[in-house]
Amino acid sequence: MPALLKRAGADVGDLLVVCDNLDLPPGTVRLKRKGSARSHNGLASIMGILGTGEFMRLYVGIGRPESGDSVVDHVLGCPPEREAELYEGAVSLAAWAVEALLTESADVVMNALNRRS
Repeated sequence: MPALLKRAGADVGDLLVVCDNLDLPPGTVRLKRKGSARSHNGLASIMGILGTGEFMRLYVGIGRPESGDSVVDHVLGCPPEREAELYEGAVSLAAWAVEALLTESADVVMNALNRRS
C-alpha cells in the first residue's frame, strides 16, 4: 500500500479517482466502484502503483474527438466552445458527487447520477 494511504489510515477501497472518459458524452458523470483501466493511461498508472483496481472512479464524460482529430489533442486540449456549458455542468455535478460521498453511500450517489441521464 502506498505511503500516502498508510499515513491517512485509509485503504485502497477508500480512494476516489476523478478522471475523464472518452466513452461518455460530454457533460455526463458516472461513479463506478472498481474495474479495469481499459485504455485509460492514467488509471493504468494508478493501478500499477496500487497493484489493484479496487478503488472508486468518478468519470467525467468528454466524448470522442471528431473523425480525423487526435485523441491526445482532444483529451489534453481545450474543449470545443459549443460544449463549454456541458463541461461546466459536469464539473459542478462531479463536485456534488465528491461532497455527497462524504456523507452518503456510493449506492446513493450512483443512483442519483444515473437518474440524471
